[in-house]
Amino acid sequence: MKPSAKKIAFVGFLSIFAILSASAAAYFSSGVLFQGKFMSLQIEPTIAPPTVTIDIPAKDSVKYSYTSEVQFFGHANDSSDNEIKADRLKWSSSIDGNLGSGKSLSTKLTGGRHTIVLSAIDDKGNISTAQKYVNITDLPPEVTINKPSPDSYFSTNEEVRFNGFANDPETHTIPDVALIWKSDLDGILGRGRSMTVQNLSEGVHRITLSATDPANNTGEAAIDIVIAK
Repeated sequence: MKPSAKKIAFVGFLSIFAILSASAAAYFSSGVLFQGKFMSLQIEPTIAPPTVTIDIPAKDSVKYSYTSEVQFFGHANDSSDNEIKADRLKWSSSIDGNLGSGKSLSTKLTGGRHTIVLSAIDDKGNISTAQKYVNITDLPPEVTINKPSPDSYFSTNEEVRFNGFANDPETHTIPDVALIWKSDLDGILGRGRSMTVQNLSEGVHRITLSATDPANNTGEAAIDIVIAK
């Protein structure tokens, strides 16, 4: 008796299923069945790239004077959390190019906005990077008011002594003529590091000492004082 078409189809299905199952078993046991021969496979585990961190500067887009040396510090760890050696750490700038190697670095940079990149390579040749932005510019003067103390009280006919100074990050000195004292009630009071003013208007004064450097950058400091009868 001839087998039916359904029986033939079922037997064929079982045969195909058996072949596929055997192939899958061979594959998942780290091998491949190819032309009747079992071939082993070597599967290398994927290794994550290093983790790189720039610790200093701590913030992004920090401003520095073009005369100052910028301090950098960073570190990197491989996928096993082992610290990568300093000679495998490289620093670079988008403007000045290669800056050097190691965990720490101190250097002067050309004026402009730099993209600072710290790259690290592990023992397997995997490379990873971290980056921060640094702005190199002509900074304004740093101004300090020494006298009077903030929120001091004076009578209307009392002499008020003013004293302050300014430091320019680039030239370091600011001439007295570039130091200007102002009151929001009485206007310009005078120039220089120190002076004495009498007969200030009654009320709360916002006293400002401003300083302008040779590059025309202006810095200022301000306090409030009270003039009363």
